[in-house]
Formats: sequence, C-alpha cells, structure tokens
Amino acid sequence: MSELAMHVLIDQTGHPGIDAQHQQLSLLVADLNDICADAERAVGDCPHCPEAYREICIDRLAGLIGELLGFMVEHFRYEENLMRLLPSTPEALRHIREHKRAHAEVSTQLSALTFSLDEGDPLACAHRLQKVVEHWLGAHGQSHDQRLVGALEAAFGHEVDYDLELVRLMVDAA
Repeated sequence: MSELAMHVLIDQTGHPGIDAQHQQLSLLVADLNDICADAERAVGDCPHCPEAYREICIDRLAGLIGELLGFMVEHFRYEENLMRLLPSTPEALRHIREHKRAHAEVSTQLSALTFSLDEGDPLACAHRLQKVVEHWLGAHGQSHDQRLVGALEAAFGHEVDYDLELVRLMVDAA
C-alpha cells in the first residue's frame, strides 16, 4: 500500500473499532504485494514466469482474496450494525441507504475483479485489487464512515463505548 494511503487510514474516523478494522484491511491489501513466488525474478514478469511459480502466485492471490473479501463482509456487517443505533431521522436514514449502497458497490467491484482473475498475470490482478481497495478505504472512510461516527456521536455523545453499546442493544433486541 502506498505511504499516502497508509497515512490516510491511521485514525481516519476516530472510532476505535472502525479504524482498527481499516488498519487490518490495509495490512491485507499490503500483502497483495508479496504474492510473487520467485522474488529473485523481475517482479511483474508473470507471463514469462515458469507455470509452477505462477500457480503458487495464483494460489496465494486466491487465498488473499478470500481473506480480504471475508474480512470486508464482516467489516460491512459491523458498520451496518452500528447504523442500527442511529435515530430514525430522515438524514440518518438517507445516510444509511447511501452507506449500504457504497458497501454494495465496492462488493460488486471486488467480485468482478475476482471473477476476472487473469491466471497469466496474477501480480497485475493483485495490483488492480489493491488499487480498488485503497481507493475505497480512503474515499469511503472520508465520505461515509466519518459521517457515521459523527452521527453516532451526535446521538450518543463522545463517551459511548460503541462496541459495548452495540452488544447491549443486540442482546436487548433478541
């Protein structure tokens, strides 16, 4: 991940849970740089790499994609559970719709990238995936997650321990 993107992620929203998850996502994305099975070769020369090495890279990429997508699904679930804490005002409901739509859009982009995995050039696929997630983390965090945290703070104040509050509300709702 680029130095600028990593800087953007650190304490992006002020919400410890969301920011910790964004950091974990950024680490997973950084791992996409390390899928090359033959570090001695010129990285990025996948089409000329022996097939055995390319298969290792494809397996590594597939594992990282699975891990990344799984983590993102859980992250989206976490944020959408936080959204359930927002009051039912028109502004909050609009934010929830837009935020969920943004989650759906990035999920669609990532799914399309994984289905179009070019086995001839796994490193190029890893870099495309990396760019999508880096862009999403920066733009989404600033446009949606900061607004979510601001709305939660407006509704509950700065002293709320969101994770404990979320657990309490989920238990009470069950």
